[in-house]
Amino acid sequence: MNTLDKILIGIAFSPNLKSNVFEAVRMANMFDAQLICVHVGAESIQKKKTY
Repeated sequence: MNTLDKILIGIAFSPNLKSNVFEAVRMANMFDAQLICVHVGAESIQKKKTY
């Protein structure tokens, strides 16, 4: 069986953020892999308040 050493998840200010992170953590635990989170984008006060 192929295994994963590292899992990369893109983080964005979106309503799906919690479920996406939860799934990435679950997969990282299942494969005993390192989880790497990356966010690229402009930060705004409105986004910080909303998400």
